[in-house]
Amino acid sequence: MNSLRVCYNYFNTILKNGIKADFSNPKDAAFLAQKLLFLINSTASNYCAEFDSKNGTTINIETTYCDPVLSLEFSEEGLHFIPLVDSTWQGAFFEVIRILYMWEGKNIDKEEKEQKENKGDEPDFEWI
Repeated sequence: MNSLRVCYNYFNTILKNGIKADFSNPKDAAFLAQKLLFLINSTASNYCAEFDSKNGTTINIETTYCDPVLSLEFSEEGLHFIPLVDSTWQGAFFEVIRILYMWEGKNIDKEEKEQKENKGDEPDFEWI
């Protein structure tokens, strides 16, 4: 049961504080927002997304029957989740978390592969 509590606390922290990301400039936040919007709309899920017309870095996620459930706000501090309804926003939240998880996993795999390749280029002087 303790691990369930830990999992709950992680998700609760994400909802309260968002996901910290160091965007060096606002264009980075807008670029991530565009990529996430594309991925949400291109997957076979029950959700679709659109940019908020007032702000180019806010995405509203709706169910397929046009009921807005979650808003994602991208800022220089990171990504913040804003539930728009009392219930049914959790599915959209976990859809975004799933996309971010897969995306980060792909980036980690790429970085590890590059590190292995660079490690092979370095001469081995341990025999000295």
